Amino acid sequence: MKKTSRRRFGKQLTGAFAAVTVASLTGKAVVTETDQRPKATSDQKMFRSHDTPPPLEFDNGSFVVEKETDFNSMMINGSRREYKVTTGKTTLEHIKIVDGSGEMLYRKDEADQCIISIELRDAAGTPTSSTMVNSQTRVINPLTKHFIVDIDNSKTLDKGNQGNNDKPTSKKRDHRFRHSGGPNMSMFEITITEGTKTLYSLSPRSLPANGDDLKIMLWLE
Repeated sequence: MKKTSRRRFGKQLTGAFAAVTVASLTGKAVVTETDQRPKATSDQKMFRSHDTPPPLEFDNGSFVVEKETDFNSMMINGSRREYKVTTGKTTLEHIKIVDGSGEMLYRKDEADQCIISIELRDAAGTPTSSTMVNSQTRVINPLTKHFIVDIDNSKTLDKGNQGNNDKPTSKKRDHRFRHSGGPNMSMFEITITEGTKTLYSLSPRSLPANGDDLKIMLWLE
């Protein structure tokens, strides 16, 4: 009995040593059944919340902004007209860009330092028809952040009439805004920057169907 116990103990010890050796060589922890129990980590919560329909979305085709609630205010700032989110969730945190088939073209988490710039042009791509839409988190002072969508001050974001079936595409969003440049305006160039660095650039019209089904999905925190 003693020999059998020692032999069994020796095998267990050898197996444990081998597991530790493999773990040290691969740099990966050995996963046990206990390790696999669900844990309510902040990363998991973030993943779940940002794989739900976004509260803010820019849709291509004829350019449309869909939003969970109305903008809190609008003001002219120099040559720009600023639509502001000043209460509730006001910080840009996550960006996804997907095409019509649902393929992920770009994803950025922790995007609060990013600026999304969208150049709109008419169907012919005429440079003289160009107009810009920008969105970003703006720090007003160390304690206050606003999320802002700005456009040329000669343009507006006009709220759609849901009575005429101009409704958002998701139940999570209850407001739709159309750029006053007209129904023929669509995304010509998308650029995402962080400080002085360009993170991503895309010409939607190079995509199938001219990128008409492209969506820029935004989550605020």
